[in-house]
Amino acid sequence: YPLELKLFEDSINERIELMKADALTSYNVSLDASFSKINANEMKGNTMESKKTNFQNEIDATYDDWQKIKKVAYKGTKLDEDGKKITYTYLAYPPEYKEKQNKYLEVKERNQLEIDNINIKIKELDQKIKNDETVKNGFKDTHTASTKALNDLSARMEAFSELKADPKKKSIATASLFIMILLVIIEISPVLFKMMIASGDYDVILKSEKNEIEMAEIVRISEKNDWANTEITKMVEENKKKIAEKQNELNTELASNEELLRSIAKAQSEIAQVAIQKWKDKEIEKAGNNPSDIIQ
Repeated sequence: YPLELKLFEDSINERIELMKADALTSYNVSLDASFSKINANEMKGNTMESKKTNFQNEIDATYDDWQKIKKVAYKGTKLDEDGKKITYTYLAYPPEYKEKQNKYLEVKERNQLEIDNINIKIKELDQKIKNDETVKNGFKDTHTASTKALNDLSARMEAFSELKADPKKKSIATASLFIMILLVIIEISPVLFKMMIASGDYDVILKSEKNEIEMAEIVRISEKNDWANTEITKMVEENKKKIAEKQNELNTELASNEELLRSIAKAQSEIAQVAIQKWKDKEIEKAGNNPSDIIQ
């Protein structure tokens, strides 16, 4: 492979550049898709922000409309301390004040629900945008790593394999096959040359030296085997002697134990005879003193 990579370096470089271009195209497509998703979500977010602003503006407008209403002077009558009816002036909000207040509260409640829902959706969109940004950065890291990988040896070998498999590049495949056959011939040519010529003086001397080496090795192995057999024989004899000595020790110990057992048995027999004699004398003495007890 290294020789072929060097011979076809220009073609391999062209293939590597094509592979980089394909990787860049794929990266750009993925990047455009990520940008499209991010832009679409950002536009949705802007639209929702605009709606939220409109709802808040409506709340502020009804509030301002309500607050514009001022108190007005009204005349009323009441009884004084003497019970006389008198007229007085007082300030109060007109009837439309309450109407404006109710409208403000109604608009605020309705629009605040819409604003809360929009805030939830905006938060979800922000999370989607963050996720898309992460994916986009992942595409960038992957593209950087793959572009870097296209500069190593494995990528060049892959590019060369693609060149050989390309129907439009048959000449490269043929040249590669020819180079491989040539290298094989170069490798085996010494063997073929050796097989084709007759043996000379050098071969005879070489064969003789090989035979001498083989014989010396055979003698060495034979001597080693003899030494091993001798050592094994010695070990067997020594073990036999040790076993015989141990057997004699055991026989002596058994004989000693057997004599001891005989002495113990004899002593037990004598003790039993003495005990029987004592019992006999005692019984005879009882019979002499009380014959009636024996007869009964």
